[in-house]
Amino acid sequence: MRACHVALRNVALVLASLAPWAGAVRAEGHEYVLWRLRASEGPSHRWKHAMAFDSARCVTVLFGGCDDSWNLNAETWEWDGTVWAERFPDHNPSARFWHAMGYDSARGVTVLFGGCDTTYNPNAETWEWDGTDWTMRWPGGSPPACLGHAMAYDSARGVTVLFGYFPDGGETWEWDGNAWVLRATTGPNARSGHVMAYDSVRNRTVLWGGNDYSYTYRDTWEWDGNTWVLRTDNEGPPALWAPAMVYDSLGGASVLFGGSDAPGVGDLTWEWDGSVWTLRATGGCPPRHSHAMAYDSARNVTVLFGGSIAADRDTWELQRYFAGDLNCDGAVGFGDINPFVLALTNWGLYLQEYPECDIYLADINADGYVDFGDINPFVALLTGQ
Repeated sequence: MRACHVALRNVALVLASLAPWAGAVRAEGHEYVLWRLRASEGPSHRWKHAMAFDSARCVTVLFGGCDDSWNLNAETWEWDGTVWAERFPDHNPSARFWHAMGYDSARGVTVLFGGCDTTYNPNAETWEWDGTDWTMRWPGGSPPACLGHAMAYDSARGVTVLFGYFPDGGETWEWDGNAWVLRATTGPNARSGHVMAYDSVRNRTVLWGGNDYSYTYRDTWEWDGNTWVLRTDNEGPPALWAPAMVYDSLGGASVLFGGSDAPGVGDLTWEWDGSVWTLRATGGCPPRHSHAMAYDSARNVTVLFGGSIAADRDTWELQRYFAGDLNCDGAVGFGDINPFVLALTNWGLYLQEYPECDIYLADINADGYVDFGDINPFVALLTGQ
């Protein structure tokens, strides 16, 4: 142990000796979220599709959507973190868009409900994907036919929660794998183009935004399994229609990106921690709406595909990084020493050597700069002090 600390002190001395040659780089914060373009091939350009992460098989499942000419498809694709693969099941839902999906981790199936055809005729179909084939379920009752609704899987209670715009107003339904149950007719106003995500730490389903065809909402609601509670109104992200949202279990927050407002299309990344909305990034991923996202809990990244940008078929991932993890392997250790030295002495070369990382990760003391003042805090991170 003593030899280890002596070695670390020597490292600190070496790092300190480099300080006069170290350039200062502006940074902000002590934890960073960064968008990375992962693929430009795979599914064709589409929007108003749906995605969910299959945690048993560690793949993101995508189904359906339409292109700019309103051509629909009934394709099933899966993203393993490296490549997209189209699946060819014996059965599948009909071509559709503006449906919703969620992954039921207790039963190991992706649940799909609703959607519509090119004439905006919605359906009330329930389908499940087990990784091999789609199966249409025939419950005794179900939500009315709908489009533009949202779903999230409540892992604590083992049910898929759905909220949508129905003829009689906003309704909350839950699917347990055998039956749909109408749980509430009060709460958020009826709307479409809203987003939902399940906060597994606080056991709450979070709903944000949407549009009732005359008004675009800017409110945050939470469902505890019995009651909807309005948490914010006209706070946080601007009024948006058709953004996408997931729950990031590593960061302990619901992550929202994109969406459409009256002036244009957004490229902002926001986080809801259960108390406040925080703007985490501007840009990084091109602006869009009607895209889809899913949180890959195996790799701790948010996966995004498609959306309203013409001809886009790009796959992006949002990853959370912590100061000191200079080689971006998910932990601070001795493997970060050389990249830390490189970040201090030649940040341009550092970005070339570690393209998946960011120079701001070397701002260990969170003073807004990467410089010699980060050396001692970095050594402290290595020693666990």
